Amino acid sequence: MKLNEEANLLISTAHMLINDGFSKSLRDFSQNYLNKNPNILSVIKHENLQPSITVLLALYLKLNKEQLYPQIQEQLSKVIYQKTFLLKTKSQS
Repeated sequence: MKLNEEANLLISTAHMLINDGFSKSLRDFSQNYLNKNPNILSVIKHENLQPSITVLLALYLKLNKEQLYPQIQEQLSKVIYQKTFLLKTKSQS
């Protein structure tokens, strides 16, 4: 199964953080970088769900606070903006 772009971004970021020693596991990443249940990343991956704005924003803020991966922060900010814009557009129609 091919994952959606947003899920791929989360999983690839998680693997980068683990490989670089900033996180211990996917479960640790879910708790400490997404501020969610340790299983949330597994659910997103196996159900091919699009992460919520809350999840994306939590990751963006944590990376920004720790001054890590500015290129990922930029990608996240674009995705968050697009999702926010789409929600705003849908609510106005």
